[in-house]
Amino acid sequence: MDTSELQAFDPDFGHLLLLVGTNPLPPFVVASYFLETRERFSQLKQIWLLYSEAGPQQTSTHRPAQLLQTALMQRFGIEVSLHPIREIGSAPAIQQDVGDLTQALQGQQVHFNYSGGTKAMALHTYRVLEQDPEIACSFSYLDGRRFRIICDNRGTAIHPGELRSLVRISLPELILLHDFSLYAPITNQIPTDFEAPLASLGQLLAADRIEEFWGLAPDTMGWSQLRDPLMKATAGIHDIDKPKYLKLFGKQLRKTQEAYHACLETFQPSEAFTQVLAAFEPAFPRLGEPLGEIWEDPWSLSRCYRMLRFLDGIWLEMHSFSALLDVLSELKLNADACMGLELRQTHWKTYFEVDIAVLIGYQLLGISCTTLANKRDCKHKGFEIIHRVRQIGGDEVREVLKMMLVTYVSEQDRERLQQELAVATGTGKANILVCGREDLERERLKQRIRDFLTY
Repeated sequence: MDTSELQAFDPDFGHLLLLVGTNPLPPFVVASYFLETRERFSQLKQIWLLYSEAGPQQTSTHRPAQLLQTALMQRFGIEVSLHPIREIGSAPAIQQDVGDLTQALQGQQVHFNYSGGTKAMALHTYRVLEQDPEIACSFSYLDGRRFRIICDNRGTAIHPGELRSLVRISLPELILLHDFSLYAPITNQIPTDFEAPLASLGQLLAADRIEEFWGLAPDTMGWSQLRDPLMKATAGIHDIDKPKYLKLFGKQLRKTQEAYHACLETFQPSEAFTQVLAAFEPAFPRLGEPLGEIWEDPWSLSRCYRMLRFLDGIWLEMHSFSALLDVLSELKLNADACMGLELRQTHWKTYFEVDIAVLIGYQLLGISCTTLANKRDCKHKGFEIIHRVRQIGGDEVREVLKMMLVTYVSEQDRERLQQELAVATGTGKANILVCGREDLERERLKQRIRDFLTY
């Protein structure tokens, strides 16, 4: 980019005006850029957040504005003020409310970024500021597709680089910014006691023998033959570390023992299944054998629960997460990643989960993993991850949201599933990736992720 294009933008403004819609992320990104590069915008001393008040046909954005105010003040220590817009659909009302604000800005240099809020708020705020002879005002907007702030007077970027490399928000900050709270602690690494069995499953994927582990290949028995009674015992367990859930699991596991023992009467484990079980530390229960009175020992009971969850599909989340971490490191991306992101809001009686969440700068990637092979069932998973990512990252910035679905569908179904999800949700090819059984081998999966992140 020509340096003269950058010089065409006057950085000597003292006040930054931002519109706040239902998603506080865009104004957070804009404000963070100007504050992270404070040496260039050294005169900036106050930020004004224009939000909508509640009305008959409009939703108040006072709460998002408050959350944004808190986030900016805590991170940067700058003065942040809130200013209400009474009626966001009325030009005279908007102009009057903005006019009240401009009275306090007479003789000041102001910059207005009109990315958030409604179109009417942006248009009429722009007009008031532009027509006020006592205010020197410049304008810009956030281009979500190019990750840049575009200056109005020349139509060029204020900074030549992508904002993803300049503005970073952590997962905890993003969660708080959208008024969520963690239901359970997040995990950002593979638990050491699952590394060996995970590696064993990776070997089976590479050798195209994973169906032997499941007991789905001809003349084989594996997890599928033992699954039903064991997983029935895990129903309704939200946090095994809480005593009430540990007690519930023990009670349910005890009830399913008769059915489990019935499965053992004819169970002849495949070599692949035996290989995976042998990779677990001796402290884990030996599946394929009677469990004994394991419910009498809380520590053994907890390990049993985690083992069952791992065998039933958590291993695919860990496999995908491990491949993802390798790619992020190889690409030298400044990212914050975790598994098992469980979120709730204060008025909710339940929570929702995202298998894997990644923030690259401020771009959110959500990943859902399932061992299902049925396209219809996987499609429901696809809709869910798209919805969840938009809940966390904000539907207003959908062009910077990425979604990934890791499944066991065939190659043909994978392509159809990708197309159907893109069409049904209006999600572009660059923003959604579906992986199937042909993609699960570690190096192949890493390549798919690498191509997706650099598309």
